[in-house]
Amino acid sequence: MPHVAIEQVLARSENAREDSDFTYFFSLLLAGEALLKLTTLGFVAAIQDDIDRNRYRLEHGLARADGLGDWGKALEDSLSGPASQYLLAEARTEQSELTKLCGTDEWQYEAVASLKKSLDQLKINAEEVPTKSDMKRWFRLFATLRNATRAHGATRPAMASPAVPDLLHSIKLFYSHHSLFKRPWVYLYRNLNGRYRVSPLTNNVDVFDYLKKETDHILQNGVYLFISSPRHVPLIQSDSELQDFFFANGGMTGKRFELLSYCTDNKISQDASAYLTPPGSLPPSETEGKGELLVKGKCFSNAPELIRDYILRQQLEEDLLRLLLDDKHPIITLVGRGGIGKTSLVLKVIDRLYSKDRFPTVVWFSARDVDLQLSGPKPVRPLVVSPDHISKHFASLVLSPDRIKEKGFAAKPFFEQQMQKNDLGPCLFVFDNFETTQNPIEMFNWIDTFIRPPNKVTITTRLRDFKGDYPLEVAGMTEQEARLLVDQTATYLGISHLINSAYIDELISESEGHPYVIKILLGGVARAGRAGNIPKMIAGSDEILTALFERTYASLSPCAQRAFLTLAAWNSSVPRVALEAVLLRSTSERLEIQKGVESILQFSMAESQTAKQTNKSLSAFHS
Repeated sequence: MPHVAIEQVLARSENAREDSDFTYFFSLLLAGEALLKLTTLGFVAAIQDDIDRNRYRLEHGLARADGLGDWGKALEDSLSGPASQYLLAEARTEQSELTKLCGTDEWQYEAVASLKKSLDQLKINAEEVPTKSDMKRWFRLFATLRNATRAHGATRPAMASPAVPDLLHSIKLFYSHHSLFKRPWVYLYRNLNGRYRVSPLTNNVDVFDYLKKETDHILQNGVYLFISSPRHVPLIQSDSELQDFFFANGGMTGKRFELLSYCTDNKISQDASAYLTPPGSLPPSETEGKGELLVKGKCFSNAPELIRDYILRQQLEEDLLRLLLDDKHPIITLVGRGGIGKTSLVLKVIDRLYSKDRFPTVVWFSARDVDLQLSGPKPVRPLVVSPDHISKHFASLVLSPDRIKEKGFAAKPFFEQQMQKNDLGPCLFVFDNFETTQNPIEMFNWIDTFIRPPNKVTITTRLRDFKGDYPLEVAGMTEQEARLLVDQTATYLGISHLINSAYIDELISESEGHPYVIKILLGGVARAGRAGNIPKMIAGSDEILTALFERTYASLSPCAQRAFLTLAAWNSSVPRVALEAVLLRSTSERLEIQKGVESILQFSMAESQTAKQTNKSLSAFHS
């Protein structure tokens, strides 16, 4: 099954064949490099998220890899190293094809043996091929071949010519037989209407057809491989026309790294901000929760302690407490921007539940990946990101190690049964930072399928892409609440003497009562030793942009993003009909425009005002 990215490089090789065997040889080396890198990236894409961030660790290294040896090590890690335990079960066939020992009658052995013959023709010392070999040896041999010729060698034409047939045979054996290239590969581009343009890289890509029709899927533009679901393939760039493919090629400098086309030799650079956080295990979140169920009043709970600088939010607390105590609404969702106080609110209400008889058990699950601190956002390790993580964590809280180790015990079915009827009595399950789980919509559907009263679920999330719950919106603080927060934070930072009443009024107005924005701005006052210009402080604060804006903006549909950017450019209130008229110039999908406008209102990125004549107008939310 042809793969467009590889076919382009092989076509270049065929053109080079007309020039000379020497040129043909080096063009085949480029095809082999592309094949090796595409294989590695395909396996990295098939690694599931885990709390130790193994997939990110590999991507972080590949963005900096200046040699094929590093790519080979990443592939070996994906196949049989620490990362391999998180490889999708559906990718085990491809894994087996590269890791099993094969005899002389199998394509893997023939591919390895042919590559070794090519090395021998060039008189390059390389490891011998035993009577049985796995396909991993092919990648090591190819790295040796490439480094001894393109990177550090001075290959003579007379030696290159005899090596060509075996090299070509080896590459084509691997390319035509490995199951990874028989899977559906596509390039996805999201149109303004929220649906995707699906550009096939291989045949039989019907599994992606639903993205052409449905608008509620959020996938970044790029190359995708289908293994049980669309898996984004990192560190490779192209476009919907599939005119060229660029593979990561090292050269990390500052905040960018290089990508190389093996078809045209062109190079581009890519923003490396996604790979600047050091790999390895991150520290736990400050709201991760306890490792055991402890006695709290009339309850058992593993919920973390209430944040020390919490400001009473009476109306929201009463609303949430009432919803938790009733016998309705099995799933309650707190929706609001990052740093708005959702987690603190839930912890405060849970603290009040400890003295009541409604829930003998409160179980806390944290998927938080960023702690919002006064010094700025800090990446942390999420405790649970998938149903398997959640189930295993719950089992560790309520069962003995011996029970978990019993033959036949499965954590996921056990947790599903406990959501229906809990052995400890009515239970409140709290899922914090729900939007950072692997697939929030599938996760919600899973929870919604099994949860039964009198058990309840509470979710905190920035994004609510699911239905069937009872949403409670958490907005900015009231003026009185915000003033209490300003006074408390200024006292803690020792800057009360630097701010006056007028400055506090402006601070609350510009922040719209957002507690984390207030804290960050006061932290800026403390660092500067003076009360600075608030709009300039907000505009220059990367912490606020990262914590509150980027993730929400990325989740919007293209039409919603365009609506927000249009409003931001106008920087004034405009009639809604005027905004929609402008957006209609770029798409005829009136319904999608209306949904896009509603999205930016829902996520508080714009506000709606009603004039006396009842005509609505919009203005961009400034963060």
